[in-house]
Parts: sequence; C-alpha cells; structure tokens
Amino acid sequence: MDRRKFVKLSSSGLASVALENGAIAAPAKRKPSPDVVVIGAGVFGVWAALHLRRKGAAVTLVDTYGPGNEFSSSGGHTRLTQVDSDSPVYIRSCVESFSSWQEMDRASYARIIFTTGRLRMSTRAADLEVARRRKENLVRFGVTNAEILDAAEMRRRWPAIFADDMLFGMYYPDGPAGSALRAELGVKVVANEFEKSGGRIVIGSAEPVLSDRRVREIRIKQSGERIRAQSYVFACGPWMPSLFPELLADRLRVEPRIVFFYNLPAGDTSLAFPNLPAWTIPEVSVYGVPSIENEGFKVAPGFQPGSVPDIEQQMREFASRRFPKIAGMPVLRSRACQFMRSITEDFIIDRHPGLANGVLMTGDSGLGYKHGPVVGEHASRLVLGEALDPEYASAFRLRNERFPS
Repeated sequence: MDRRKFVKLSSSGLASVALENGAIAAPAKRKPSPDVVVIGAGVFGVWAALHLRRKGAAVTLVDTYGPGNEFSSSGGHTRLTQVDSDSPVYIRSCVESFSSWQEMDRASYARIIFTTGRLRMSTRAADLEVARRRKENLVRFGVTNAEILDAAEMRRRWPAIFADDMLFGMYYPDGPAGSALRAELGVKVVANEFEKSGGRIVIGSAEPVLSDRRVREIRIKQSGERIRAQSYVFACGPWMPSLFPELLADRLRVEPRIVFFYNLPAGDTSLAFPNLPAWTIPEVSVYGVPSIENEGFKVAPGFQPGSVPDIEQQMREFASRRFPKIAGMPVLRSRACQFMRSITEDFIIDRHPGLANGVLMTGDSGLGYKHGPVVGEHASRLVLGEALDPEYASAFRLRNERFPS
C-alpha cells in the first residue's frame, strides 16, 4: 500500500451497520475473498491481523483512517508498560507481550521501546505493604528488578521531583515493568510487518452486513468495495458500543481522559528521558512520562475530567507542586484519550454470541496497549478454532455483568 495513504483521512465515521434479510447476491466482479477481515487497525486489530497472517490466513485489515491514527484509542505518542496488578493473568500477559514488542523493535528500523524506568510513589503505609508483597510475587514472572526506595533516595536520584512527603517509591528500572512504548509508531510498525507478510490494508469506513446470525460481508462506504470472508474480527475501539448496541451498550463505558504536554525550561533536561522515569501516584490517580524526543512532559489524570479548563487547572497545580520546574511553563498541546472500560476492567476478546463468524476485541480499560501481542494471538486462536490458553480464555471472556442503567 502507498505509505501516503496512512495519513489520508476519511470524511465519515466507522460504524454504521446494515442489516439485511435473505441471501446477498455476489457482485459480478470480485477479488478473491480473504479468509478473515479485521475491522479496526488500532493495537488490538493490527496484532490480530499479523498473528492471523503468520498462521497462513488471507487477511484484510480495514480502518476508516488507517493504522496509527490520532482518532484511535491507540493514538498519541507513548504508552507505559507496567505490572501494577495482582492478577497473574495480566502480569503474565504484560511480560509475554513485552517480548513481542522487543522482537518488533529489533525487526524494524524504528525505535518503539524507551527504557524510561517507572516510579510508583505513595504516602500511605498500606501501599507499602502491598508493594512489598507485589515485589515478591513478581519474581515468579521473571520481574526481579523492583526496588523500594525511601524519600531521601528518590530525592538523590531525581532531584526534579518533589518527594519529601512521600513514604516510599516502588521503582522498576527497565523491562516489562519499566518502559514506554511509542504508541502510534508501534501500530504503524506492526501494520507494516503485516503488509510485508502479504496482508492487505483498506482505508475506508466499514459497514458490516448481517443476516441469519452471520456477518455476510463488509462494504467500504467510500469506494463501494464489498469484501467477504469466512470470519470477521471487530476491534473498533470507542465505536464498539454503537456498532453492537444491544450487546455492548451496557457492558462498556467509553471514558475520555485529557492528557497534557508541558514545555520544558530552556536548556533543562532534568524532566526529559533518560533523566527522569515515568511515574505514577495512584492515590491521586495521576501519572506521567518524561519528555521523549521533545514531545513535552506528559501529565495525565486517571479519572474522567470535568470541563477542560477545570482539569487543566488541576493538572497545572499538581504538576507545579510535584515537579516545580514545570511551574509557569506553557502547555504545548493536549489531547483526548478514549478508552472502553468493562465493569470488571477485564478485556473482552471473545466470540460474538449472536454472530457465528464474529469475534470481538474491546474493553481495553485504558491498559490495553502493552497487551496487544497477547490479545492478538488469543483472537487469532478464536478465529481459527485453535486450542485456547485457559487462563486467557477465562480472563477475556464476554461476561454477563453490566453497568447499571
């Protein structure tokens, strides 16, 4: 595919669904039908498409704006890798996925992984006990580099952080618990590997045609192309509830986050990679990333914002206190980051119960990017009828729990 097409924008949205009864007549002229169509070229979709292609399936990947676009849940400059979970399934998934990201980083000419380190700070004694147990638990997953630091040691290592009031910080210097991934670039690199392996990318708005409990074909709204396949994978990010409202409207919540990038003081690199780690303060639900490649110092709330001016003021006050050199520095830009939260905050990677040939990939709950390789492999197994990993199958299943009306 011509690389310039990646930045060509479509004029309409992704998810309109055509329901038809009866058989659909095939057009007189049609290209050979692929085995699988993947709708949505965010991190879930591109990894599913690549795994399917590597297993020999003929795969078409469809996205309204193309892989690695600003409108997707995978948009933006960076995502963190982290193992801040007590769930063995998600720790394992993160560790296994990180190996795949490393492989992709080595295979491409692009730098996807930045070894920022990651610091999780807290003022609470209860969190310290959790951190000690977590450090012991992570050893069985091969994560042996966790350190527990007091405030004096944090001040010594990173004087740009005001940490005097912190009881401790749990620090991971590298690896699956302490790195940053280039988000949009990573998606484009995986999509490029997919194309190199023989996959096809189509940019346009996909309209699924459904009848008799099956997806019959996908119509591309802009070109009129009709694509038929044996199976269809839906990885449509924040459009999933509107695509399948009866199934997903009360199982998912689309939640926005506003992320801010601050300019750095002239000539000062103390808030830039590699001089500062990525960081999290769970008790106030705020995290951030040092400036990478002059992108700006990232500060992000882990909660839904009120008005944009209000959240901007809150984040500025927080950043100015915790990172005093940011005080008075302008915001380079801000962006909305959307994710889909399931009620249990588990991913949903499962067959559509009402479509015999449909697979769902959704419910990233703001944590999905780093898990892309594992969930893509799981989706490929669902599509091809392969044996499923029982731990992942249990964690990623479509559940009955629903949000209250």
